[in-house]
Amino acid sequence: MDNSDYKYKFRTIAKDLGDYIKVIDDEKSLIKFILSKAREKGLKILLINDCYYIKNDKAMAVLHLNVSDKINRLSYIDVVENDDIVVNTNLDVAELSSLILLIMLLESDINNFDILLTNNYVNDYDRDYTTLRSYIRSSNIINLNLNEADCIAESFASYTLSTLDLPIVRRNIDKKEFLDNNLVYRISLKNLLGKSSTLNLENILKNAIKMLNTFLRKLKSKVDIDLISFDGKGLYDSIATDAYVDIAIDKKYENDLLDIFKLYSSEYLRANLRIEPNLKFEIEKIEEISYPPMTEDSYNHISSFIELAINGIYSVDSNTKLAISSCLLSRAKTFDDKLYIIIIFRSLSEDTLKDMMEKIKLAAKINGAEIVERLSIPSWQNENNKLTNVFSNAFEKLFNTSLKIIKTQYSLDGILIFHKFNVNMVSLGVKYKQVDIEKSTFEYKDLLKTYSLIEEVLLELRKSLE
Repeated sequence: MDNSDYKYKFRTIAKDLGDYIKVIDDEKSLIKFILSKAREKGLKILLINDCYYIKNDKAMAVLHLNVSDKINRLSYIDVVENDDIVVNTNLDVAELSSLILLIMLLESDINNFDILLTNNYVNDYDRDYTTLRSYIRSSNIINLNLNEADCIAESFASYTLSTLDLPIVRRNIDKKEFLDNNLVYRISLKNLLGKSSTLNLENILKNAIKMLNTFLRKLKSKVDIDLISFDGKGLYDSIATDAYVDIAIDKKYENDLLDIFKLYSSEYLRANLRIEPNLKFEIEKIEEISYPPMTEDSYNHISSFIELAINGIYSVDSNTKLAISSCLLSRAKTFDDKLYIIIIFRSLSEDTLKDMMEKIKLAAKINGAEIVERLSIPSWQNENNKLTNVFSNAFEKLFNTSLKIIKTQYSLDGILIFHKFNVNMVSLGVKYKQVDIEKSTFEYKDLLKTYSLIEEVLLELRKSLE
């Protein structure tokens, strides 16, 4: 098949997908779209442990794609043709590009691979995949979920989810009297780029919870305000991208608050324009209070913990310059008597994981809280490099350069299923670009590069048995 045939297939599949999601009903999903393509080819589809396993003629490898994104009335896929074919979307771009790649493989003459489609989240870690194990027809697992291109991952970081409750003591107030004398405002910080769970940590420089905490400290140094609540969240288990605080202020100082907010928010927007171009600071008056204001001591403990908590990359490999371990403040939720916080640890090293956790435990203890481990997924390293070598040789043959082999902080989808299987596992992906908070893009030429690599690997695996 020459390049024009590949391009035609890519264009057709992308446009068909775009048309498919325009009309939404409860029966539609991205997984069902690819299943329909498998049925058109007459392949057998098995439903096992809520996973779809597509059986081809033979199975020298299993291509695994986890599709967590859901289509809705706002979802779109636009195909633009200039010098190259470009796909723009607000869906998970790593999942969408890999989905198109899988369909192209299904419609090719290659028939020595099976496909595993899953719809898993981190909290599915304890699911029993024993039945699925008996149906997997190859020990070579290729995950199509990496957020980097021109490389494969063969080592995968551990994942630990922990929580803590920071105690909150609230003032005793007469609600009517308090609202007669005070105004309540909500200050929001929105649209940080960490929204995409596929973004590499090296590109995530800001955390909405940490950033808003610093902003609030500056605000409190200039005007007397009381904190009522502090909430922040990201997408699933990613970095917090949005946060807001509800504050109360004496009516006499309303203009002071608004003037200082305008000054400081403008400073923040200018300072972060390059790395966070979509950042928004907003302030709005609200009529009700969810809780009485917290005491100054409670605010100080919350502010202290958020400031002390590790956020972002913790350690880096001195040779590859890639992250070895990281820690993220993922969510904060206010209740009457506590601030509930979720913290995510990722690490390729047990020692650095312990070090990070000790520092977080100390910050929690100083501020009257105790960290609790809720979920722990071990790291993964292949027992041999056979599959890695096949990829390396295929890449050098195709592109006359060496393939970069990396250790990744992400690509958990495969570990969730295969951590107890006797398999060799790698992850790879298609190059993409996040244009803004709601739009990502990838090009045909980049998808073709990944497609060609997988195609060559499958051919090499076939030759190895001849």
